[in-house]
Amino acid sequence: MNKKIYEFRAEKAEIIQKMKVISESEKPDMALFRNYELEANNIDREILKSEQREESNKSIIANMNGELANQNNNKEGISLRTFIQDTINSGHSAKKVLSFRADPIASTTDAGIINKTIAGVDTLMTPGEVFLKNLGVTFYLNQNGKLKLPYVAESTANFCTEGTGDASTADLDPTSIELEARRISHSQKFTVEMLSQSDPKIFTSLVKNLENGIWKKVGQDIFDQIETDAASYITGQTGTDLEYTDICNQEASLGGYDLLKPAYVTTPDVRNYLKNKQRFTTTDSPVWNNDIVNGYNAYAFSGANDNTVYFGDYSKAVVASWGKTINMIVDPFTEAKKGNVIITLISLFDTGVTNPAAFTWLDDVSAGV
Repeated sequence: MNKKIYEFRAEKAEIIQKMKVISESEKPDMALFRNYELEANNIDREILKSEQREESNKSIIANMNGELANQNNNKEGISLRTFIQDTINSGHSAKKVLSFRADPIASTTDAGIINKTIAGVDTLMTPGEVFLKNLGVTFYLNQNGKLKLPYVAESTANFCTEGTGDASTADLDPTSIELEARRISHSQKFTVEMLSQSDPKIFTSLVKNLENGIWKKVGQDIFDQIETDAASYITGQTGTDLEYTDICNQEASLGGYDLLKPAYVTTPDVRNYLKNKQRFTTTDSPVWNNDIVNGYNAYAFSGANDNTVYFGDYSKAVVASWGKTINMIVDPFTEAKKGNVIITLISLFDTGVTNPAAFTWLDDVSAGV
């Protein structure tokens, strides 16, 4: 997104704040309110034009690269099916398939019964991973051992008088959070008939769905951690019928924190409610408008906790992974009598929050949804 769109949105946020002040006054100046409303609508149109130009540029690039992308995806699908078939036929690692790096995993108690072959899944980013990266979450990949991160709030320095002034005392009492490998897995059965007869792209799409399920679980865990770690910093609001003032109060509750990449996040159900909820008495000012809420980017994520609206600086949320981000195990033996091949994706992740003061949330909004 270019800078101009950000400028438009910042200008619109200022206008909305002025409209809010007018609407809450004892004798609102409706003529001035309508003027501000007209300005906000004009800015919306400018934002839409800028976004359309940006999408047009993206479409041109996508068309130029579309054929190459399709070729790559087809090769990926063929490689996946070939890898699975070769594993079934030989019972050993499919070393000749270049798209998959096959290595034996550590032996287990059933290693002599079930042949487990592991390979790094080389796919495009799934929706769950794209969501987390767009949100600005901090990633620490390929860790080895436990990961300790500082767990502190913000502080401010001061200017010192020459020769005499002392530095300001932060008094942050820093502690640390410790992340460690936690296993997430997702499994799918293939029949040998399906493996032999279906288009290779089907196998790739199924693996991508499994992978997205893992990233969705990582996202769910982030919001669980926000509610756990930031427990002493929530606003204390509980909405029986969510209002725009509740949304604004979430921002106000973090007024002492410099937000790097703030955003609102909620579920698709609450998003739908906010699209139909008006900010003021007018009928054309929804709370959720073009994925903007209160002047900030807004996201709907099915992995967020139900009936909850989150706001904060997501660069202070952390995702760590160990080893290959996601690994694939092919098991052609456990259900060989039934003609089934079991594919399991396994990954090692953990999440955490490095500054609990960077987040707030509003819960129990079910009455408004």
